[in-house]
Amino acid sequence: SQASKAYEYYAQKFPKNEKALDALQNAAFYRMGLGQLDKAIKNYKAYMKLVGKKDRGKASEVYFSIGKIFEQRKKWRKVISHYKDFLKKYGRVAKADLIIGAYTRIGNAYWRQAEPFIQRKRKRWRNFDFLNRPAQKAYNSAYQAYLKLSAKKKKTLKSGVAAAAEARFRMGEDIYIKVKYRTRLKPRFYRNVKKFMKALTKEIAARGAIINSARTIYGEVIGFRSPNWSIAALARQGEMLEALSNTIYNYPAPPKYTEDQKEAFKGVLTDRAEVYRTQAIDAYVLCMKTAQELTWFNRWSDNAEKRLSVLDPAKYRYNAE
Repeated sequence: SQASKAYEYYAQKFPKNEKALDALQNAAFYRMGLGQLDKAIKNYKAYMKLVGKKDRGKASEVYFSIGKIFEQRKKWRKVISHYKDFLKKYGRVAKADLIIGAYTRIGNAYWRQAEPFIQRKRKRWRNFDFLNRPAQKAYNSAYQAYLKLSAKKKKTLKSGVAAAAEARFRMGEDIYIKVKYRTRLKPRFYRNVKKFMKALTKEIAARGAIINSARTIYGEVIGFRSPNWSIAALARQGEMLEALSNTIYNYPAPPKYTEDQKEAFKGVLTDRAEVYRTQAIDAYVLCMKTAQELTWFNRWSDNAEKRLSVLDPAKYRYNAE
């Protein structure tokens, strides 16, 4: 607190000194660390007043930082309006890192409001869709902003890489949610086992194609080489494949089938389920290897380790430490 007061005093006493700007930035940094967010915003605004139109690039960085304070307070509507305003004011002068980051943060703010509607037992899809649509639009804008950059500019990115990777990951999550909650295997019933299996196989293939479209997106996320999101993408691929395997394995035989028909039916499904189970294990193993290579462990790698211990307990054990 004393340090922030000292910096603020210096900036107020010597506003024309070239060190006044650094003093205000330092003061804002300390205020944020202390949780004194209103005072941090005040320092940032004072900084921008001193900068004026002399250095719009620097002003854009400070204005961007103010949005982080609204995020800490979980004022999601304010986050959205702030970063939209940022893009209007500084879209032509701000660094690419900040442009991509602004779009991703807008998407996240919409997503944080949408997520509770699918976390409850009784989903409220209309409310979720209302907020998820603009979230996906913002994520796509972040992704497109990244794609438009030249190879040379992409190499200079810092925070923009993680922001673009997160945006693309969230785009994959849109498909993940559809697979997990909004679609299911429901083939037309035929008394003839072979005919029914043909219909079921077609349904499984269609569901597999949807999952593959998500895996393509997650594959792009891995290509960004952002540790956190690469690990998340690998883990999510494993989860989707494991879920499909379980859905196939647990699919009930039609009650009108004879015991022999049910046994044959179960045998075929077990073989098909095993294909996806093996792919899920491979994805989880790769997730763990990537985490170990990068020495970057998070909730995604932890879940991958848990799932491996369940899918193949003879080979893998979960270390809770």
